[in-house]
Amino acid sequence: MTEGTKSRGGGNRAGMGGRNSWAGGAVTGFVRLGRSLGLSARYDHLDDTKAVLTGVPQVLRSFTVGPMWFYSSAQEGIFSNIEHTTFHLPRIAVRTALRVDYSTQPFFESGQSGRNTTAVIELVYLF
Repeated sequence: MTEGTKSRGGGNRAGMGGRNSWAGGAVTGFVRLGRSLGLSARYDHLDDTKAVLTGVPQVLRSFTVGPMWFYSSAQEGIFSNIEHTTFHLPRIAVRTALRVDYSTQPFFESGQSGRNTTAVIELVYLF
C-alpha cells in the first residue's frame, strides 16, 4: 500500500491589523490488488472561511475513488529496460475515478446546493 499526505496554508494581512488566512490538505492512498489492478482514494479539504482563495466564505471537501488497470508493452523486471541504457520501455495505465465535491455554500456550476459529482477516465504513462 502506498499513502501520502499534503497540507498547505497561507494568508495575507487584512485592514486594521487582522489576517485573512486559509488552510488545506489532502490524504491519498493506493493499493495494488494484483499484477494489473489497483485502487486509489483521495480526500481533500480546504478551509476558506475568509474567502481568500475562492471569493466565497466556505469549506470545500472532496473524495475521489477509482480503480486503475495497468498495461505494459514489455515484461516486468530486467526486460523492461533497454540493455546498457537508461531507457525504460513504456508502461501504460488506465484510471477511472468518481469524485464527489462538497461545499458549505452553493458554489458549483451544476446549480446544486453545495455538491458536485464528476467522473473521469485517464490514460497514464508510467515511467
